Amino acid sequence: MRLIRERRNLLICIAAVILSLAPLPAKSDPIRRYQAVQIAYDEAEKVLRVAIVPVELQWNDYAGMERLEEEKNCFVLWNRISYDEDQFIQTINPAVRTYETYVGEIVVKVFPVPGNINGNGRCGAHMGAAVSVSLNGVVVVERRRVISSNCNSRGFFPFSLPLSR
Repeated sequence: MRLIRERRNLLICIAAVILSLAPLPAKSDPIRRYQAVQIAYDEAEKVLRVAIVPVELQWNDYAGMERLEEEKNCFVLWNRISYDEDQFIQTINPAVRTYETYVGEIVVKVFPVPGNINGNGRCGAHMGAAVSVSLNGVVVVERRRVISSNCNSRGFFPFSLPLSR
């Protein structure tokens, strides 16, 4: 009883009881902000645009990433990399879009460019991106960087490609 009679000890006991009864969140914020590569062909202006847009998805929402690809031509790219059991990259699959234009067939490939081949290594949690563009089978833009793969100096490099004969 001597511990409780002292005012300081009583306050510590009350604080401990209050903190133990406070509800703690089961998980931190499940929404994560990603940088996505968006491809758009503007038929009126005859321009292919590659932009970087922020998107918010739940952590590891691969179905949401696929929905963005199908509906908005936005590529987050995390779902296009597979890892082995040691968290090293096993495969990288580019996203491919084909457009029929007045100058011919344009094929756009968006490549994931991981910050590190080891997912647990330095910059392993960072994803960059590169884009290649072909016109009628001839490469006109070869793996142009649009999101830097360096996690220490992040950069975004959108571009527009006017199409003409």
